[in-house]
Parts: sequence; structure tokens; C-alpha cells
Amino acid sequence: MVKAIIQAEESRMIYRNIREIIGKNKLPLTQVDVLYESNPSNPTTTLHEKSAIEHAILNRNRRHSLQLLETPFMTDPIQKWP
Repeated sequence: MVKAIIQAEESRMIYRNIREIIGKNKLPLTQVDVLYESNPSNPTTTLHEKSAIEHAILNRNRRHSLQLLETPFMTDPIQKWP
């Protein structure tokens, strides 16, 4: 019980320090560097437009979510297990 309280207090202090370092002036995301492996000559592109940034983030999240389907738990024979 005491150990958990000490750990919680340490965590609270760490995040308090992080908030102080970052400050209250949080700036919005204005650009994103996207890696396109299909273009080996220039694989990184910087996006500045809001719609392009949103589209790139959604595509990345979609690809990341689909990785679950390639894990051992989602392939045969476990997938068909009752």
C-alpha cells in the first residue's frame, strides 16, 4: 500500500515537471513528415495542408490497425479455434 502511494507520488511529480517544461503554449500541428517507401529516391515528404496531414494520419492508423491481422493469434489455426 505504501509502495503504491510512493510510486503514485513519484509519477505525479514527473508529469508535473514535464508540464512545466512544455509550458502552456501548446502549438498546433503544422507539418508532418511522411515516409513513402514506394519512392526510394525521395522517401520523405513534408505535408503542410490540414487535409493532407489528416489523410496521412488516417492512412497510417489504418495500416497500423491492420497489422493485427498478421499476428499469430489472427491466423490459422488459432483464428478458427472455438
